[in-house]
Amino acid sequence: MDSVPSIIGLYREKIIYVNPYGLQSLGYSEKEIAELSVLDLIETREEERAFILENTKRRLNGEYFNEKYVLKVKKKDGNIFWGEIFATTAFFKNKWTGVIIVTDVNERVVNETKLLKEKNIYKKLAELDGLTKIPNRRSFDKKLADCLNISTLKGIRFSLIMFDIDEFKKINDTFGHQIGDTVLSEIVSLIEKNIRKDDFFARFGGEEFMIIALNTRLEKAVELAEKLRFNIAVHDFPLKINVTCSFGVTESKPGDTNENMIYKADMALYKAKERGKNRVRTFKPLT
Repeated sequence: MDSVPSIIGLYREKIIYVNPYGLQSLGYSEKEIAELSVLDLIETREEERAFILENTKRRLNGEYFNEKYVLKVKKKDGNIFWGEIFATTAFFKNKWTGVIIVTDVNERVVNETKLLKEKNIYKKLAELDGLTKIPNRRSFDKKLADCLNISTLKGIRFSLIMFDIDEFKKINDTFGHQIGDTVLSEIVSLIEKNIRKDDFFARFGGEEFMIIALNTRLEKAVELAEKLRFNIAVHDFPLKINVTCSFGVTESKPGDTNENMIYKADMALYKAKERGKNRVRTFKPLT
């Protein structure tokens, strides 16, 4: 063990041996390391620490088993690196003894963590609308399918609110797309402030939006839509533009699919447009 270029240690209640390579890597003298336990050299969460402590006790009581961890290892100077730790049991000088072999895998773990973060960022970006930063159509389709599955399994109803901006093309044509984008962003901000944390709000496309009101029956969803409609109608938009929205509301029922839920909400929205815009209309499911 004295010549192996890895950190090798033997321990009981305290560390009883670390090879020269390990002492040099960790920055301790033999006397200093002998004052520490294995847990003093690693950085763990509370649940990991309890698990490792229990396994350490098992080894010192004579149980023979192997394990491998990837944990943060602490040096004397406070620096930390990721180590792949192989742990086993040995019978040394007439006593059961824990054995650890630590390999520095810091570069590998850092690169893997960076790659995972990048993947998560790209995945999140792919699920968000570029302008408004709320979930996009892809995210909405997935969420709606999940809600329908849960509704089928647990018999819990929810409502779908579809709305769009009245005469949005006229706003773009009159004031320009930059003002149109501002109107979209301000409407999104208004909606987010007036729905529950558990409700799912997404941009469906163009000036159309969807709200999945979880655990909400039709009557309450209509109340929510009316509240949102009013807040938009009285909001002070740039250049004193008069902006209104029309809303279509429907409730889930057994056997619904993504397609017919969207169809029902769209038909209700069409009814609101047909009746003069800036209003809420429903598509009541058959029971």
